This record gives sequence, structure tokens and C-alpha cells, in this order.
Amino acid sequence: MSNIKVDPAYDPFPKSGLVKQYEPFIRAEVSKFCGQFPWVRYDDVLIEAVKLADQAAKRFNPDLGNDFSTLLRHYLKKLYAMAGGGDWLESCQAGRLGAGSGSLTGPSIPRRCQRYACRF
Repeated sequence: MSNIKVDPAYDPFPKSGLVKQYEPFIRAEVSKFCGQFPWVRYDDVLIEAVKLADQAAKRFNPDLGNDFSTLLRHYLKKLYAMAGGGDWLESCQAGRLGAGSGSLTGPSIPRRCQRYACRF
């Protein structure tokens, strides 16, 4: 017995819908991404992935006969575009590495991950 209330972990997924249905797929892709970029925080990447999945769900047309994971996979490639040098990655690196002075000491982004062009 303790007097400190334990808050449940934050879950960025909606309660229902396509994004919730494909939660295991999204988590697997985020884990793969974090394996390639170990200096980024999993929770930050997961939140961005859920945002991208929500965008994909709004655009998805089931009448075309495609599976949602096909479109979702292409949207999640935008994570790599973000890793190509965006403010999002820099804030993740600074938070993970503790570089308060603004200089990033993490490993450089592999060139193969910069090939995904993303226009927001």
C-alpha cells in the first residue's frame, strides 16, 4: 500500500478504427525504425507513427480492394524522411542524448534513409 497514485502509461492509439486495428503492425514498424536509429525515443516515434497512420486512414478507400497496410506502410516511410534532418529528430536526439547545448553528438543519419522525399 502506498499513497502515490500510479498513472497508466500513455496510449497514443484511438479506441477504435483502422489505426487501432493495425496497432501491432504500427508498433512493429516503429520497433524496426528504432532499431536502425537507437538514439531516438520509442514513445516519440510511436506518437508520430500514429499521426501518420491517422492521415493514412483518412485517405484510405476500401472500395479499391487494397489492404490498409499497403497504404500505411508508405505513410510510415515518412518517419525515415523525418530522420533525414528534421526538427523532430533533433529534439529526439537532444532529449535522448542530453545535449542541452544544442550540439548533437549522436551518430550521423545513414544516406539510405534520406532517399524518402516527404512534403508536408
